Amino acid sequence: MADKTNPLDSTKIIALPQIIRMGSVADRDLTAPPGGEADGDRYIVAAGGSGAWSGKDNQIAEYHQRINDAAATWYFYDPNDGFTVKVVDEAVCVQYDHATTSWIIEGAAGVIKAVSVKTSDYPLTGSDYNVSMDAASNTVTITMPASPETGRVYVIGCEDNTFVADIDLNGKNFYDNAANISLVKGSNIVFQYNGTQWILGG
Repeated sequence: MADKTNPLDSTKIIALPQIIRMGSVADRDLTAPPGGEADGDRYIVAAGGSGAWSGKDNQIAEYHQRINDAAATWYFYDPNDGFTVKVVDEAVCVQYDHATTSWIIEGAAGVIKAVSVKTSDYPLTGSDYNVSMDAASNTVTITMPASPETGRVYVIGCEDNTFVADIDLNGKNFYDNAANISLVKGSNIVFQYNGTQWILGG
């Protein structure tokens, strides 16, 4: 069975009730655990990892207690080429580049794509890229464009003030599924339109 603690694992996408959770990381500049970490905290290990992170440069470190663990410990995951993750303290998304074994800012020529925070129901437009829902309510809805161009990418996040962000696919499918999907708080997902339907981007 696949490891559900792995933020790079497809089992992070669960079908019931069609809520999607993908990993974000708190920081990407630390070389050692910051101390005071809580279960589920994740970081990108900066170059020169030391202590519990020694030899884990550029990997994703997750502090977690599995069922058979006596206490929480650090688990490490090698990102695939192109894997994209949100860095919370910078409010940007970074993508892993296998050729250079480094994380780069999402966007053309390394341009930072800042997060656009929305506090109520919001229809995505062609000028949007990195959108985060932060409404002080239980549920908000973000609506995908009706006619997206092929290759279009959106990074959609759900901040802690919003319990669930419902994503209205607006007549399109997500991996052959027409049902709308939801994003739980503290998570984000990269969508890409392949010309016929939405898929996981990055």
